[in-house]
Amino acid sequence: MQTDSEKRENKSKSSASRRALRLALVNLLCAVALARICFDDGLSPFGPAFLGAVAIAGGNAHLTLLGVLVGTLALQRPMHIAAAAGSALFYVAHLLWKRFSRNSAKLDRLFLLFLTQAALLPVFYAESVQVLLRGLIGLGLTVFSAFAMQNALTTIRTLGYRHVLTDGEQVNISLFFGILLLALSEINYLGFSLPVVLLLTFSMIAALARGVGGVAVSVAIGAVLTVGGDFTLMFVGSLAACTLAGAALRKIDALGVFAGFLAGCLIVGTYVFTASHTINLLNLALAGAIFLVIPRSAMLAICGYLDAGKNRERYSKKSMRRLRERTAAEMAETAKVCREVAQLFGTRVSPEEPPDARMQWVTQAAHSVCTNCPMEKLCWSDYPSASDSVVAMLEAHERGERIRIRQPFDPACKHMLQMAAAAWQAQNQYLVQHAMQQQTAQQYAFVNRQLTGVCNVLDALGKRVKEDRWLDEDLEQRLLNGLDRRGIRVFGVDASFPHGKLQMHIRVSESYGKQPLPVCEAVHQTLKRQVRLLDTLYEGRQCTLVLEEAQLLTAHMGTASLPISSSGVSGDCTGQRQLEGGRALYALSDGMGAGQAARAESEAAIRLLFDLYSTGFQRDVALESVNRLLLEHRRDMYATLDAIFLDLRTGQAEFIKYGAPPTFVYRGSRLHSICAEALPAGIVDEAVPAIQTAKLRRDDTVFLFSDGALDALGEQTQSAITEALAKTQDCKKLSELLLQRAKSCGQEDDMTVMVIRIA
Repeated sequence: MQTDSEKRENKSKSSASRRALRLALVNLLCAVALARICFDDGLSPFGPAFLGAVAIAGGNAHLTLLGVLVGTLALQRPMHIAAAAGSALFYVAHLLWKRFSRNSAKLDRLFLLFLTQAALLPVFYAESVQVLLRGLIGLGLTVFSAFAMQNALTTIRTLGYRHVLTDGEQVNISLFFGILLLALSEINYLGFSLPVVLLLTFSMIAALARGVGGVAVSVAIGAVLTVGGDFTLMFVGSLAACTLAGAALRKIDALGVFAGFLAGCLIVGTYVFTASHTINLLNLALAGAIFLVIPRSAMLAICGYLDAGKNRERYSKKSMRRLRERTAAEMAETAKVCREVAQLFGTRVSPEEPPDARMQWVTQAAHSVCTNCPMEKLCWSDYPSASDSVVAMLEAHERGERIRIRQPFDPACKHMLQMAAAAWQAQNQYLVQHAMQQQTAQQYAFVNRQLTGVCNVLDALGKRVKEDRWLDEDLEQRLLNGLDRRGIRVFGVDASFPHGKLQMHIRVSESYGKQPLPVCEAVHQTLKRQVRLLDTLYEGRQCTLVLEEAQLLTAHMGTASLPISSSGVSGDCTGQRQLEGGRALYALSDGMGAGQAARAESEAAIRLLFDLYSTGFQRDVALESVNRLLLEHRRDMYATLDAIFLDLRTGQAEFIKYGAPPTFVYRGSRLHSICAEALPAGIVDEAVPAIQTAKLRRDDTVFLFSDGALDALGEQTQSAITEALAKTQDCKKLSELLLQRAKSCGQEDDMTVMVIRIA
């Protein structure tokens, strides 16, 4: 039986043979068509030239010779014996040359073609000097055409492995294409001409790819048709005008090129349907239909061979995809390494201590005092009883009782106080070591959780980099045009789709950073989509507005704060952060005490919380990091933290509280309170926030108070909220009214009120 490698090899050979057969059949058809071309003076140079080109390029010369003979002898009237004889003579000479010369170069075979064609001049062109000159012209055309066709065939064969074609390669392909059009010049009927339709299609592609440079390509092909067929100079001029008009509008893409050709056709006035070989509306419409239905990816591939800019555009998406895949793979590898490092700090299995470990420490320390005592063997003969006596003495000492000598120790022992001191010291050493081991284990567990959180962020970001839609150039252009029409000067727009939702980075002047509403309204009017402002990034005299497609719900926040410190700095801090994916985070933190120090603690807590949530850290890891930050920053400082994490797509909300007072939600005509008991952040390592979940609805209003404000309001909280809502629905005004009411009740601490309204 065949092995897998043999099967693959046989399959590859079979595929290669099928490709070679298809190529040979294409060469056969081209040879038939080219051999039919015969000028008025009796010259037919393109059949032998194509045979020579195929032979030099390493193609199947046998079927190509058959095609040349069919074209010259069967399809030409009268038969062109000279071309058929020249082709046959070159074929025989070529086979002999291959048999006896293993390393023949391209120039050698061209020279062989020249010799075989020159050898027939005395046979077919010896009637007169004029006939001989015609034969020499045919000889020159044959060799030159063979050279151009061979280069064109080689280039076409390697298109799949190439990028941008050189000017010489483009000229060779254009000449070959023009000669093929000559062979099709007889296919025309009632104003329709196949070569004109194909030439117009090629000219549109050249105009799209090369701009003004495409005019030269079109004119060169048109000149070939004029010299070898019944086309006129008027046709070449019309073609040049249309190509130039199309090149001028190529920035509008394919539709603009076709519009340019149409305008050029109408201006020149060549819309005569009875003339086949002209740029009439029928030929232009057919060529335009072919040009416009070519898929964009295929059009970029074709244009990429003609122009470096189009080639870069062709490969930009592929390159971006490869870059994203490679970046995602590197991020996944980094996350894998981080996980391996995190395992080093995982839960370590400490050697299991015996249940009487403390007794052993204490007993050994006491026994070391009796090492040089002559009564040691008597007192420690019953070691378990002696150990129990030492522990009992130590426990009595901890209770503040007088140390009494117990059996089996001698009541007259003078070393008993030393034994008790050694036992006490050993017990303290044991407790310190045990506490250090526990603390080290906790620190290792914290590092493990933090590194695992970083790994999760890297994995999520790598997945986004690979799968999210990152570019939409058409939408960016629409947005630029729309903002320009509405009088907003834009320095740049980036449109992407993180989490499947549209996000825009719009660079405008600094003044719009303080007044972003006109930009948001202009974007809404241009795209017909509701948007919300995520962030504003300032860069000198410019700023970048980060906008996101709005979700089902929207939220508005207003705050009011009043310090009690003489410095005029409140220890309370508030903030909001609009997150990707239609999420929002609101927070109020009350630092311990008042003044700048308390303010610094509350600001640090909120800033870290927002940054970790924005980066993508999981909730528990982010909240633990906030607690650790405050704990390590200043050992004598802590802060309450009252936060709401809101998903505007669903209305689902998480109320996060580190020692914070109740939160109130006003819905309809009822006031609901959300309470949760927890220690403040930064007071101990084990401080864990209390988390309550609820689903908010449209027209809900959420009230957050600092301790100072809520303590001042006391039992008047519900009536104060109801009265304030009866006066206004504006969040800022609501917070100010409640703060004034709290101040009127007596201020004993910094006071802050935050109001969030769901719409």
